[in-house]
Parts: sequence; C-alpha cells; structure tokens
Amino acid sequence: MNYRIKYKSGHVEVYDEHGDFLFSADNAYEAEQEIQNIEAA
Repeated sequence: MNYRIKYKSGHVEVYDEHGDFLFSADNAYEAEQEIQNIEAA
C-alpha cells in the first residue's frame, strides 16, 4: 500500500493511497516505523 506523510503543526499525519487519514506521529521516523509495523501484520 502507498502512504502519504504530511507535516502539520509540529507533527506528521499519515494518509493511505485514497487520502484517508490513518494516524499521526511525532515525526517522520516514527511514522515510518508504524507503517512498517502495519505492513508486517
């Protein structure tokens, strides 16, 4: 699945390929780690 990370007011928000919000994270590294966890499940 493709993901889009957007920077918003000091944190990042992650959206799926359809533009639906998935989760927020403190930074892009944390978001990437969470994406890896989702894909590994």
